[in-house]
Amino acid sequence: MACFIPNPTPCNPTAAPVWKSVQLMLQPPLPPGFKLTRYTLDKVMATGTYAIAYLAQRTSHAVVIKEFFPKAQIYRDEAGNVTPNRGDVGYFKHNRSRFRHEAELLARLHHPGIIPLEESFDALGTSYLVMPYVAGENLHQRIRRRPLHEGELHALLVALAQGLIAVHEAGYCHLDIKPNNVLLQQDGSPVLIDFGAAWHQKELERGRADPLFTRDYSPYELFTKQHVGCHSDLYSLGALAYRLLTGHAPVCSQIRHYHLHKLGSDPQRPLHKDFAHRYSRALLDAIDTALILESTQRPGDLHHWLTHHLQPRYRGSDHPHPMLLEGDRQLYAERPDEALQAYQSAAQAGDYAAHRAIANLLKADKAHPSTIHAALLAGSMAGDAGCAVLLGALLRDHPKLAQPPEHTPIAFYQQAAKLGNRKGMYRYAHLLLKQARAKAGQPQALIKGIHWLRRAAQMGYAEAQWRLFQELQDKQLPSLPPEHPFDWLQMVAFQEWPKAALRLAGWYEAGDAPLPEVDLSQAYYWYRQAALHGALQGQLMLAQGFLQGRGVARDPKQAFYWFEVAAQQQSEQAYYHMALQLHKGHGVIRDRNRARTLFQQAAQGGYGPAQKRLGDMLARGEGGPRQVGEAIKWYMQAAAQQVEGAQQALQRLLILRLPQPPAG
Repeated sequence: MACFIPNPTPCNPTAAPVWKSVQLMLQPPLPPGFKLTRYTLDKVMATGTYAIAYLAQRTSHAVVIKEFFPKAQIYRDEAGNVTPNRGDVGYFKHNRSRFRHEAELLARLHHPGIIPLEESFDALGTSYLVMPYVAGENLHQRIRRRPLHEGELHALLVALAQGLIAVHEAGYCHLDIKPNNVLLQQDGSPVLIDFGAAWHQKELERGRADPLFTRDYSPYELFTKQHVGCHSDLYSLGALAYRLLTGHAPVCSQIRHYHLHKLGSDPQRPLHKDFAHRYSRALLDAIDTALILESTQRPGDLHHWLTHHLQPRYRGSDHPHPMLLEGDRQLYAERPDEALQAYQSAAQAGDYAAHRAIANLLKADKAHPSTIHAALLAGSMAGDAGCAVLLGALLRDHPKLAQPPEHTPIAFYQQAAKLGNRKGMYRYAHLLLKQARAKAGQPQALIKGIHWLRRAAQMGYAEAQWRLFQELQDKQLPSLPPEHPFDWLQMVAFQEWPKAALRLAGWYEAGDAPLPEVDLSQAYYWYRQAALHGALQGQLMLAQGFLQGRGVARDPKQAFYWFEVAAQQQSEQAYYHMALQLHKGHGVIRDRNRARTLFQQAAQGGYGPAQKRLGDMLARGEGGPRQVGEAIKWYMQAAAQQVEGAQQALQRLLILRLPQPPAG
C-alpha cells in the first residue's frame, strides 16, 4: 500500500513547534500611531506565519511596511522590541536571512507587474520592507465578489505571465503564485507581490533550495522538491487561472498524483468538458496545458506557453460592460451605494457578471432575502454557477421564496453541478442520497447521488471526500475496485481536516487493512497534523508519544509543551499530565506549587486520577499547607470513580484521624 505522504516529515523533537500556545500565538502587532523610523503606522492590513503587513504614512505618502515577525519563534516586549525564544534563535536567523533575501530580489526587479521596493531596514530586533500602497483588491477578493469575463481573464494571464518572465530572466522563480499574492490596481492591471518563497534557479538545480508547497496551487514537484524550475511557476499560474475561471481551485497535485498512480485515472477533468459554454476552447486548452501534472511534459518556460498556447492578443468579444468596471472602482473608493448603482446598470445592460456582485453587496447591507433572491436568480439564469449555489442555500434557509414551486434548492444545486461547480455537485449529491433513502424504490436518485458525490470528491472537495469515506466505510455505497475507504480518508486528511487526520492516525496505529502492518511513524505524523490544526485529541496523543518515545523520539520537554497547548482547551487530562511532570521535574524544572494547582484544576473537572494525586499532596502538605479534611474529600471522590489506590489511601487517612486510646 503506497503511503499518501511518501516521505513523511518526522516529529522532530528539536524543531520549533508550528502551533504555539495561546500566549505565544497572540504576539501583538505594533499599535496604530507607532513611530517606526520615519513612518507612522495606521493599521494592520494582513498577518501571516512569518510576517505582518501594516498600512503606514510618510508625510502624505501611503506605504505598506512588511515586518518580519515569525510569531511562533519570538517574543515582543511593551516597547515593540522583538527577541527570539531561547530555543528558536537558529530558526529566527535562518528565516530572517530569507526575508532579507526577498528585499535583495525586489531591488533587482523592475517591471510594472511586480511590486517595487522603496527601502528595507532593520529595527526593533527584526527587519522591514517598505513598498508602495496599491489601492484595489487581491484576486481572492475579486473572484469572491464576481466572476471574470474571458477578456479580463486573458488580460490578467498575459500581464502575470509577462511579470513572471521578468522574474525568470533575472534568474529566479517565484514559487508562491496564488490569488492572495496578486493585487489588482484601480485600472484592473495586476501586480505580483510576496517574493518570500522565491529561489534562485541555480539553487533549485543544485538541490540546495527548500521550496514552499501550497496545497491548492503548487505542482507536485514542489512537494518532492525535485525538478523544480520555471515550469513550476507555470503550473501555479494555471492553477490560479483555474480558480478565477471556475470559482474553486483545481484538484491538488498531490491528490492527482496519488489518484493517478493508485486508482489509474487523473481526477482533473479537462476544462472544455464543463466550461465550453462560457469560455473559448483556446483559453481552456491553454490553462489545461499549464496544469499538466508531469513537469517534464509541461512547457519549459512561460514565454513558450504565452506565445504558443495562450497567445498575447485576445480576439474574442467577451469583455466587461463599462459600468461593471465602474462598480469595481466605486468599491475601491469605499462607496458601496454608488457601486451598487453601477452594477445594477451593468446587469440591466446584460452583463451576467454583475448579478453576483449585486447579491454580495445586498447581503453585506443585510437586505431582505427576497431582494437578494432576485439578484441570485438573475445570475443563475445567466449561467453563473456561483449564483446557483448561493441561491440553493438561500432557498434552503427561506423556502417561502421558492416561486415558482419548481425553484427548489435541489434544482439550483443540479444546475451548478452541471456547470462544473464542485460545491454544487456535493450539495446536489447530498439531497439525492437523502431523497433516495427517505423513499424506497428510487434507484435512479441513488445512482445519480453516488455519481455526483464521486465527481465532487474526485475534484478535491473535502466534504465530499469525507462523506464518501464514511459511506464506503459503513458499506452504504459499493466500492469500485481498486478503491478502498482508506484512499479517500488519506485524501481528505491531506486537506487539513483534523478529524480525518485523527482517523488516519488511528488506522496506522492499528495497522488495519489495507495496511500491511502497524506504522507508528505515520500514525504520529498524522497526530501531529491534527495537533497543529487545534485537535485536542491529536495534541494529547502527540504529547503522550513524546513522553513514551512512541512513534517519535522520546522528549519530555516536547511532551510538556504539547500538554500545555492542550491545556489551553481546558483539558483535565492535560492539566493532570503537566502536574505529573512538574511534580517529578520530568523535562521541566520541578515546581510542586504549580503541580498542586494543576492537579486541583483537573480534579475540579472530575478527572479521577487527578483527584487521587491532589489528595496525596494535600495529605502530605506538598506544594502548600497540609489539609487533611480536603485530602479526605478528594480521596472519596476518586474512590467513587474506582481510581486505583484511592480507597486504601482514604482508609489510611481516616485511621490516622481516629482518636488514640489513652496511655496505660
